[in-house]
Amino acid sequence: MTSNRSKLSSLYLLACIYRVMNALAIQTQFDADEYWQCLEPAYCLAFSSDGHGCAFTWEWTRRFEDDGLSGNNTYTSIMHALKGPVRSFLPVLPTYALYVVAKWFRFDTPWIVSRGPLVLNAILVAAPTDLAVVSIARWVTKDHVISKPQLSFFRNELSSVQWWVLIASFTSWFNGYALIRTYSNSMESMLLAVGLAFLCPELAGSTPQYFRFKPASALAFILGGMSLCVRFTAIAAWVPIGLLCCIPKKSLRDKAYTLFVLCAAFGIVGLLIGMFVDRIFYGFWAIPFLGSFHFNVILGKGSLYGAHHALWYFFAGIPAISGALLPLFVLDSAMAIAEKGNRAKSRQILVIIVISYVALHSFSAHKEFRFILPVLPLICILSGHALAAYVIPRIDNLGSANTIRWRRFWLCYAPLIILNYPHLWFLISIHQRGSIEINRTILARIQQLEGRKEIQTSRHSSYYNIHYFLGCHATPLYSHLHLPNVNIDAWTLDCSPQCRSDPNLECESDRFQHDPLGFLEEAYVCGDEGMCRDTPDFFVISGESLSAIVEQELSNVGLIEYTRVIHEMSSVNFAKDALPSISFRHLVLFQDKNLAVLN
Repeated sequence: MTSNRSKLSSLYLLACIYRVMNALAIQTQFDADEYWQCLEPAYCLAFSSDGHGCAFTWEWTRRFEDDGLSGNNTYTSIMHALKGPVRSFLPVLPTYALYVVAKWFRFDTPWIVSRGPLVLNAILVAAPTDLAVVSIARWVTKDHVISKPQLSFFRNELSSVQWWVLIASFTSWFNGYALIRTYSNSMESMLLAVGLAFLCPELAGSTPQYFRFKPASALAFILGGMSLCVRFTAIAAWVPIGLLCCIPKKSLRDKAYTLFVLCAAFGIVGLLIGMFVDRIFYGFWAIPFLGSFHFNVILGKGSLYGAHHALWYFFAGIPAISGALLPLFVLDSAMAIAEKGNRAKSRQILVIIVISYVALHSFSAHKEFRFILPVLPLICILSGHALAAYVIPRIDNLGSANTIRWRRFWLCYAPLIILNYPHLWFLISIHQRGSIEINRTILARIQQLEGRKEIQTSRHSSYYNIHYFLGCHATPLYSHLHLPNVNIDAWTLDCSPQCRSDPNLECESDRFQHDPLGFLEEAYVCGDEGMCRDTPDFFVISGESLSAIVEQELSNVGLIEYTRVIHEMSSVNFAKDALPSISFRHLVLFQDKNLAVLN
């Protein structure tokens, strides 16, 4: 037992070091939800009471509109749940705790507030996921007795399957790009992987008596209930898992006990934990997973944010997130399905979970790569098994024993590195970099202004107004604008479902794109009445084309260009007898003319 704990501790430490390095390397934004569904609500809870800004999106402020119903009857309660918030505070808790501790001990620096949650997520979400896939691989290893690897820091502790599963998880480009971020999908991925690791004995049928299920199995379904609070679509994995636990039981009594006690009862405990957390932070009994189900399934409004073909996940989603692992995943899945008896049972279970999860998600019109992130750890397990069981033995037989290490490096390690890390580096360091860099630039400018004592007599130095004329939630907000003793008020363009779903309304973000000059005149100038809205200290706009159109209008209201930051690559131009030239899109930052004289 001590040896096993020591091995897990060493492996977890390795995973933490790797994932923290992964987190520190990220300088870009993948999708707005990594901030607006975690950092921004946590910031509101921790810092808004001190006068700092707060930005809850519609997902947190959605409420049931009273239509005349009175009383505390069941129907009203259900309506409050269905038409209430769609996001749970459960995945926000780690970031909120970090902010509270940082605030108490007065080390709430801009870096801690903006980057700290990413490092914390690496330790509490990404690293445990890596550890869980290795634990599950130990269960899968029982299907094939495979020799230990010749090249492994843990060669005396990990089987060949476990080692290659760990390598598959570490080198997966999508793990390095998405799992490390503060998404609710990342939290769901961890809960599923860790839950499966706890459930391995139960799924293997090693606890046949109805009264002998292990505490770890009960904990697994508690995690499953919590996962459902995080994202209601987690039901696509946990219902099949529950059925797979029941089917092997021989008697009806065992099946019923497993289904209603182990699966349902402990799953409800997990749900109650999530509901209790939301009761504390919302101040009323909210059931966000029902609100999400109502918005996305009953109303079908998820499609307001994009729609794809029903088979998109199978033909685009899985291939994209799998990357170089796709051939290995397909190979091992096919071999597992083709094999008879108990030899491939564990891998067949993983294939069933992957297919059921992706299939149920395919019914939703709105699809994103990160929505199927929870099955990627399972894909890594199957891919690692394929490497250990089918690829490595053939590579070892290609030549003499003296060159085994080099053959493994060039035929296994090198391809995984080459086919994953280059585009991962591009995505975490260049693509959509401006979303993060623009706020760093604003903070650096504010710190510069705060440091100049001469401004104390000319303006209030501790209040700044920033307007973002970008697309829908194109940047993080207050979590990346935090300065102790400095208050910032930010305005972003509306793109909520209220305007997206109403044909008679046009969202502010769309109106600005269609008629930027008209929108600016409406926002800042009202004819004889003067200014409609206070002129901001800083004004952010996307792209050179739009900035050229509105530059004169902004100058009329007292704003001049301060700087431009690279946002993303727009094109690569190949010319004859010359090196390729790269074009970039920029975010343009304007500032108040009165601030310009303080340079």
